[in-house]
Amino acid sequence: MPIGSLEEFEAIENQLKNDELKDSLVHELRHFVSNSERDTIFQIMPEVFGIEFATTCSYKGQKDNFKVDGTAVLSYYKRISAI
Repeated sequence: MPIGSLEEFEAIENQLKNDELKDSLVHELRHFVSNSERDTIFQIMPEVFGIEFATTCSYKGQKDNFKVDGTAVLSYYKRISAI
């Protein structure tokens, strides 16, 4: 799984429109659930984002990085943390 590029990220964003894939993603990542939403997201991110791609992303898009806040992928991480 690690996402290695913006193109792969966008493909997953499009695929998340499929309810079956959403449920599969939640099921696959739910063992990362921690005490808080923030901790859960920090535990999931290294599993899902490849190192090179992760260095081009930031939560709010600072320093001209790709903004992950507001994306379907991040919304599902938040959904997982609510389990």
